[in-house]
Amino acid sequence: MSQFKPGDLALIAREDHPENMFRTVELLFLVENEERYRTPDGDMTRNVAGSPIWVVSAEGLFHHSLAKGWHVAGWTQKAPYNLMPLRGDFAPEQQKSREVSA
Repeated sequence: MSQFKPGDLALIAREDHPENMFRTVELLFLVENEERYRTPDGDMTRNVAGSPIWVVSAEGLFHHSLAKGWHVAGWTQKAPYNLMPLRGDFAPEQQKSREVSA
């Protein structure tokens, strides 16, 4: 079972692009290996990472694509082992209130 769920906040702990390191991101959805999915940009793609990945978002986040190279997209994809969950006192008050009301 994953330690994450959609809407969780996490810290990028390992990253290929230095400006994404230690950024706080919101987890949007999990994509299984080889599964096709629609990106936040509206494009269809396939997870070829060899393991499940989370599509995550944050303002100014860099993403790498074959067509565009590294570019600011506001989203990227990360394997769960590259993310550190942010819970408890690290979560903003709005996130805490969502967890209490759930």
